[in-house]
Amino acid sequence: MQPSKINLTCNRQHYLTVPIRFATLSAMEEIGKPRSQAAQRLIAHFGGRQQTAEALGVTRETVRLWLLRGIPLERAVEVEQGCRGVITAEQILFEARERAAA
Repeated sequence: MQPSKINLTCNRQHYLTVPIRFATLSAMEEIGKPRSQAAQRLIAHFGGRQQTAEALGVTRETVRLWLLRGIPLERAVEVEQGCRGVITAEQILFEARERAAA
């Protein structure tokens, strides 16, 4: 079976035809797998990504990135204050150190 292809065009001018290779389901699940337990607990505390974003004054995309990459150290104190200590700055720092060591 020949792989599917996609045509890349701009202003109706054809530039390139590129084969599409499909990743396995397990690989796709790994890409979107949450890596930050602190962010997961934070989202659970507020009841969802949108509520978390609104409570902390950030975008929903920012919260999604925190889930995948971890909460940035620059935001640790702000997050602790925003959730009234449910997630502490110390927990965020500990998680960041674990990621850096991996």
